[in-house]
Amino acid sequence: MSHGVHAVQHEVEHQIDHEEHGRGKSRMERNNKKIALLISVIALLLAIAETLGKSAQTEAISLNIKASDTWNFFQAKTVRQTTLRTAAEAMEIEITARPDEAFKAAMAKQVNAWRATVTRYDSDPKEKDGRKELRAQALRAVLTLVAGDRPPPGTTYGAGTRTHQGTVRRQRPATRGTLPTVGTSGWE
Repeated sequence: MSHGVHAVQHEVEHQIDHEEHGRGKSRMERNNKKIALLISVIALLLAIAETLGKSAQTEAISLNIKASDTWNFFQAKTVRQTTLRTAAEAMEIEITARPDEAFKAAMAKQVNAWRATVTRYDSDPKEKDGRKELRAQALRAVLTLVAGDRPPPGTTYGAGTRTHQGTVRRQRPATRGTLPTVGTSGWE
């Protein structure tokens, strides 16, 4: 090959390289735009997922608080019931030591009132705040929390009622605390 042919061939190869490089740049720019669009769509999906996750987290916290409130109310009823039962038993012993019949009658009336209250604290289907009802409500709330299901509107947990919008209407001041694990003596 002559020097002139070699120079022309080199010039053609150089021109082809420049054209490929030019096309490669525009192809690269198009790929960059596609990648940027893909990243934007992924970011949007992540933002939506985070919003939904935050909503689920808020609902789980709310259910945990409701279960805890109901369990605390159950424990308070148990303490009150035990206190009244002990007072009634102590007063029954005191009745036997008293000679005055009028005083004995008044004390017996008080003992009967305390025993009725103890019975009402154990089960009060009318108000749905006896120990048996509260235990069932707390257990339902815990199971709902564990299952991850949302309770239907109007479901009560002793501390409030779920409305159709999902908000909770408080029925009494609530206290915070921890729930015992299922199977401990506190659930019986």
